[in-house]
Amino acid sequence: MEKKNNRELSKIELNVWAYLNEIDDSLNQEEINLKRVFYLIDMARAILTGNAKSDFGD
Repeated sequence: MEKKNNRELSKIELNVWAYLNEIDDSLNQEEINLKRVFYLIDMARAILTGNAKSDFGD
Protein backbone atom coordinates (compact mmCIF):
# COMPACT_ATOMS: atom_id res chain seq x y z
CA MET A 1 0.00 0.00 0.00
CA GLU A 2 1.19 3.52 -0.74
CA LYS A 3 2.45 5.55 2.16
CA LYS A 4 2.14 9.28 2.64
CA ASN A 5 4.22 10.99 5.30
CA ASN A 6 4.96 7.60 6.90
CA ARG A 7 1.30 6.71 7.35
CA GLU A 8 -1.12 4.56 5.43
CA LEU A 9 -3.63 6.34 3.25
CA SER A 10 -7.21 6.33 4.50
CA LYS A 11 -9.92 4.60 2.51
CA ILE A 12 -11.27 7.99 1.44
CA GLU A 13 -7.82 9.11 0.28
CA LEU A 14 -7.37 5.88 -1.68
CA ASN A 15 -10.71 6.38 -3.36
CA VAL A 16 -10.03 10.01 -4.27
CA TRP A 17 -6.60 9.05 -5.66
CA ALA A 18 -8.31 6.38 -7.77
CA TYR A 19 -10.70 8.99 -9.17
CA LEU A 20 -7.83 11.44 -9.81
CA ASN A 21 -5.91 8.74 -11.68
CA GLU A 22 -8.99 7.94 -13.75
CA ILE A 23 -9.46 11.66 -14.51
CA ASP A 24 -5.81 11.89 -15.59
CA ASP A 25 -6.20 8.84 -17.84
CA SER A 26 -9.39 10.25 -19.34
CA LEU A 27 -7.73 13.59 -20.10
CA ASN A 28 -4.83 11.84 -21.84
CA GLN A 29 -7.08 9.99 -24.30
CA GLU A 30 -7.08 11.03 -27.94
CA GLU A 31 -10.80 11.79 -27.68
CA ILE A 32 -11.56 13.35 -24.31
CA ASN A 33 -14.95 12.50 -22.84
CA LEU A 34 -15.63 15.64 -20.81
CA LYS A 35 -18.93 14.26 -19.53
CA ARG A 36 -17.00 11.38 -17.90
CA VAL A 37 -14.31 13.71 -16.56
CA PHE A 38 -16.90 15.96 -14.92
CA TYR A 39 -18.69 12.91 -13.48
CA LEU A 40 -15.42 11.67 -11.95
CA ILE A 41 -14.70 15.11 -10.49
CA ASP A 42 -18.22 15.26 -9.01
CA MET A 43 -17.78 11.80 -7.46
CA ALA A 44 -14.41 12.69 -5.92
CA ARG A 45 -15.92 15.88 -4.52
CA ALA A 46 -18.92 13.97 -3.12
CA ILE A 47 -16.62 11.50 -1.35
CA LEU A 48 -14.53 14.30 0.16
CA THR A 49 -17.63 16.13 1.42
CA GLY A 50 -19.25 12.97 2.77
CA ASN A 51 -22.11 12.97 0.26
CA ALA A 52 -21.00 9.62 -1.22
CA LYS A 53 -19.36 6.54 0.23
CA SER A 54 -15.86 5.50 -0.69
CA ASP A 55 -15.54 2.35 -2.82
CA PHE A 56 -13.00 1.22 -0.22
CA GLY A 57 -15.36 1.97 2.67
CA ASP A 58 -16.38 -0.45 5.40
